Amino acid sequence: MNAFDYVGLQSLKHKHMPDNQSTITKLIAFKERDKFSSSAWEERGLNPSPDDEMSHYLQQFFNDCAAGLADAVENEASPAKLKSLLKRYLGKIKYRDYDTEEGEFICDLFEEMAHIIGVNINDDLNNWLHGRTLNVLWKLKSIFNKTKPAEIQFTSCTGCEVELETHIISKQEGIPDQGWMIVRCNNCNEFNLLSFGKGIRQIQFINYGWIETLPPDKFNHTQALTRLQQVRTYRR
Repeated sequence: MNAFDYVGLQSLKHKHMPDNQSTITKLIAFKERDKFSSSAWEERGLNPSPDDEMSHYLQQFFNDCAAGLADAVENEASPAKLKSLLKRYLGKIKYRDYDTEEGEFICDLFEEMAHIIGVNINDDLNNWLHGRTLNVLWKLKSIFNKTKPAEIQFTSCTGCEVELETHIISKQEGIPDQGWMIVRCNNCNEFNLLSFGKGIRQIQFINYGWIETLPPDKFNHTQALTRLQQVRTYRR
């Protein structure tokens, strides 16, 4: 699929309904951003990738993907077609060519584009990152693990005020506090900071997803809030 250049994308501004225009504008911003700059790596707590050739390739790859999606939006493609297109781009990248941190970085960028066009490809990203068999096993475990929780906690999402539901499946004395967790609300995609205290042996997230754990020996509350803001800024 031919990629739109910047001028071509800008020329669409007067030709679309507001929703389409908003989507195209976000894709333009995504395309223009230096997605693999040194600061982009550092914001993830990682050293910049020493492989400039790899970063250049991925930058161009994601630019082409954003342009292809913009082309599809311009032609009023359905959500199903947009999702199929995004999945085809994901299929062009081989996970074995990248280490774990690079793979997670790639998944985050695909998730960002999926959010822009309003589709969900989380299962495909999990299959790509972890392998289809492991992903299926995780799903089966969640289906059959219906143990009554020892405790249920609710925390209001800072974005939409939906109650984020946490099931404490089991507790055990002597287990230290695991620190802060950055999570994402399934309802509004807002990032939140949660902490569950000591003695948590097994836990289940009901209506939100885990993003990152901030260990207490490296993050106090103020530092955790700073990291939360970095995640909000980077992953929106």
